[in-house]
Amino acid sequence: MRKQDYIIALIKSLSVAEKRSFLQIAKAETEDKEYLKLYEELLTVERYDASALSKKLGKKKASLANEKKYLEKVLMKALREMKADQAHLKPINSLIDSVVLIDRGLYELASNALKKTIEQSQKMSLPNIEWYAHGLMLTVSSEPNVATTEMQDVATKHLEGMNNCAQKMTLTSSMEQLSFAVYDAYDRRHYDLTEKDKEETRTLIQNPLLVQNHNDSEMQFQRFNLLTLLHSRLRDFETTVGITSNWMALLEEQPHIEPNEYITALSCHAQALISRGDSVSITACLDRLQSKWYLELPVNTVRMDELLKRYLYWHISGAHYFLVRNGKSRKGQSEEFLDKYISEWPVVNQSLTANHLITATFQIACCGLLLGKPEECNWLLNRLFMEIDSEVHPYRWGQAKILFAMSLISQGDFKLFPSAVKNSIYYLKKRKLYNPIEKTVLGHFNSLQLAPTKMETIKWLEQFKGKMEPISKNTLNASTTEHLPYMLWVQNTLESHQTK
Repeated sequence: MRKQDYIIALIKSLSVAEKRSFLQIAKAETEDKEYLKLYEELLTVERYDASALSKKLGKKKASLANEKKYLEKVLMKALREMKADQAHLKPINSLIDSVVLIDRGLYELASNALKKTIEQSQKMSLPNIEWYAHGLMLTVSSEPNVATTEMQDVATKHLEGMNNCAQKMTLTSSMEQLSFAVYDAYDRRHYDLTEKDKEETRTLIQNPLLVQNHNDSEMQFQRFNLLTLLHSRLRDFETTVGITSNWMALLEEQPHIEPNEYITALSCHAQALISRGDSVSITACLDRLQSKWYLELPVNTVRMDELLKRYLYWHISGAHYFLVRNGKSRKGQSEEFLDKYISEWPVVNQSLTANHLITATFQIACCGLLLGKPEECNWLLNRLFMEIDSEVHPYRWGQAKILFAMSLISQGDFKLFPSAVKNSIYYLKKRKLYNPIEKTVLGHFNSLQLAPTKMETIKWLEQFKGKMEPISKNTLNASTTEHLPYMLWVQNTLESHQTK
């Protein structure tokens, strides 16, 4: 995002109540309110064009720049006032109060404000704010009229407090360093293939920071996140589900839940359930995702709505993908979501990150194929190929190309099929993703003669089934996200051809 466009992003992020609060504050001011005209214009544009705005509002660019700065100042003031009573902001606000009171020499009032800051910081796991509050208490306790012995007692207490906070912050720093190591390992390899791979992962799991529980909730949340990544590399999905369940439970006990953190835990838990492959739990998770369960939680529900809009398609597509490919879906519900996904494509495209969009679209397209709707599968894959960069997720993109070839067979479209197969082979080879399974699949696809008869197609499908059966047995423990459901597809396609 360009620096000039940040003000537009801020305005567009405002809720109706926040806009109302901003206008009330603006109208109550005695200063010039010309910046409100700029605000009205920015409500309707996507980019900040200083030349166009200057011409439309009849202002010099320098004056416009000053109004823009003041507009941002008033917007932030309105947001601060609205959020002042939120639990995670209370310690910051009471700290600001104490600084103002100290500057006025009102030490008794400042001391009361700082005590609140310390108490609230401890509750919200904010050692950096608590550390600063203890430091200011030292300033307050050094006031000349305080007795020396009393000052020493207070100083000792708050120096100990600062020391405890420093230890927490050091621990946080160590956890961050470990986090870099875990994410680096995960980026290199999502799943362990060899014993050497597994040993590397087990060594990370045995790090003291991950072995022990932490009293500090933020540290515990980070511990859960890292353990989730590591155990998923080992394919220990049962343990992963246990970790993410505890993570969700602990989060929901907090006096204030940070929406982004909650969505991260929710994402990890949903993926762990899908990878474990328990259809009952996945169905329950799917039902919960489609409800507004979070309305009863101490979380910003407006922000949760926004985040779920962005991630819900991804979560639900993953759940349907598992249920359909394992024959556990409520067919009508899966078909309804497929139709909804297609009809809301522009919203889906804007809501999801490119990485999530590729995964979700591939999964729902695969559902369409397995539900006997190859045309819908084709439609989604064509949207994907036309609108998303293939380098965002090369592995998933390669799977989507193979899925496209499969959908052409299901449709009986043998004109495009040969070029689709060659294109898949070229793409996978170029990115070094032409692995044994893909080589077997596409090698057999390449053997289909042009314009085959119905009997020739059935024979070709039966031969493919014979080649894939031993491979399917050897990949039983693979995650459902690793390989396409070749056996289910060929079985469905054979039945379709034999009944026509």
